[in-house]
Amino acid sequence: ARGGAASAHRCTTSSSTPPLPSPPRAPQFGLVAPWTQCALVTLRDSIAAPPGHTLIVADYAQLELRIAAHLSRDAALLQAFQEPDAAANAATLPCAAPSSDVFSRIAATWDGCEVAHVTADVRSQTKRLVYGVLYGMSATSLAEFAGVDVCTAEARIATFFSTYPRVGAYIRDLVARAREDGFVDTLLGRRRFLPGLRSDKWAVRVAAERQAFNTVCQGSASDIMKLAVGNLSASLRAMQLSAGSNNSSGGGGGGGGSAHAAIPALLVGDGLNQSAAGSLTGEASEQPSSSDSACRILFQVHDEILVTAPRAHAPAVADVLAQCMTQCITLRLPLRVHLQCGDTWGSLVPMPLTGNM
Repeated sequence: ARGGAASAHRCTTSSSTPPLPSPPRAPQFGLVAPWTQCALVTLRDSIAAPPGHTLIVADYAQLELRIAAHLSRDAALLQAFQEPDAAANAATLPCAAPSSDVFSRIAATWDGCEVAHVTADVRSQTKRLVYGVLYGMSATSLAEFAGVDVCTAEARIATFFSTYPRVGAYIRDLVARAREDGFVDTLLGRRRFLPGLRSDKWAVRVAAERQAFNTVCQGSASDIMKLAVGNLSASLRAMQLSAGSNNSSGGGGGGGGSAHAAIPALLVGDGLNQSAAGSLTGEASEQPSSSDSACRILFQVHDEILVTAPRAHAPAVADVLAQCMTQCITLRLPLRVHLQCGDTWGSLVPMPLTGNM
């Protein structure tokens, strides 16, 4: 695949031939043959682990909404995350029923029903509505985006900001500061200038106001993902399981629980431990490892990281992957990930942690 920068402002990436961010999850091709009733193939099945390896995938749970809760300090939104998080493992949110996450709780609040009665379709629609409202869609655009009528979209916009008032206040304050300063910063200090905030043209000014919060929220999500990938790369080298390290002593004779005992030293509250990462450029990285026992970070797409690992090391690598993603930065609420594994990207199943983090 060919990669590039999709948005320098938000520090997001793109790819082509094939476009990795957009292969559909649902089966797209069917085959009927004498030896089989029906074979369904997904484009994601083209991304496969090598023989003897497992594909491990972790994606953040509600990352941008968690960032919005952190930035706005909205008590109600922070509370909405607490009960689902309390029921989850300290580092990972398993792929559970829709009733276990914040979008289901928001849907239940909007519809005046029990969380257990929220269906997967309602949860999915609520997720689209929440992010549409958060990123400043008009009622007309939101109705089309979420598949509802305009009156419902208007009601959801009003309900969201009345339920979570500090979110709206934060966005207004952010836009006001950006108009005065001429720029916005992400969590890690990447800056985007927004001259359109001072434009005489209403359409240009409104677009820049949307860009202000979008840049901070989506750009901060990009910051976090890049910290996670950096920590993961350093951690795999410390385990001597990465493609660029000597793995002669890494995780072979010992148990899976001890393979990553040194990993926590590489993780700090607000980003990478540069001294620890820097120490990994010595002897361990000078000798190439056998491809049969190496872990590889395949790529990162949106809020998802794909890694291949030898089957014997997969549980330990999954633990480290979850740890690198959830502990790379400290927010007012914990980060969560979904862990899955499989032979291909299109045949993943939920993967539990070993508990040895």
